[in-house]
Amino acid sequence: MAAKVRIGTVHVPAGNLAVGKSMVIQLNVAVPANMPVGTYKLLAQVNSDNAIRESDVGNNVATAAGDTNIVWQFGDFAGRRGVKLTLSDSTGAAATFGLTGGGFGTVVAVVADGGGFDVELLQRPRGAT
Repeated sequence: MAAKVRIGTVHVPAGNLAVGKSMVIQLNVAVPANMPVGTYKLLAQVNSDNAIRESDVGNNVATAAGDTNIVWQFGDFAGRRGVKLTLSDSTGAAATFGLTGGGFGTVVAVVADGGGFDVELLQRPRGAT
């Protein structure tokens, strides 16, 4: 099992939720810059520190439908243009990636031995979004 990474927290004062009721909470989260590329399960957990006494703790975790993919991209994608990406390789050397002329790139992996990166470059046809 992979390590759990907390990417957001929201505090709801005890007593704001009546017994047998539910509540929708929205939360903006930020994925850590050093989060490895990969596929993840997104979980939401309430009462993680057991601060609220309850009879059923089996309903405190919800899992998002489907997987969440973390990718390192640069260039033009998702309605953004000219995005630059700075990463450090396994030796600690920083590299900044960027593209001009459209399209986008994806850093697929950081090379473990000797440093460097595996990169894919993709050009979208004119008029594609």
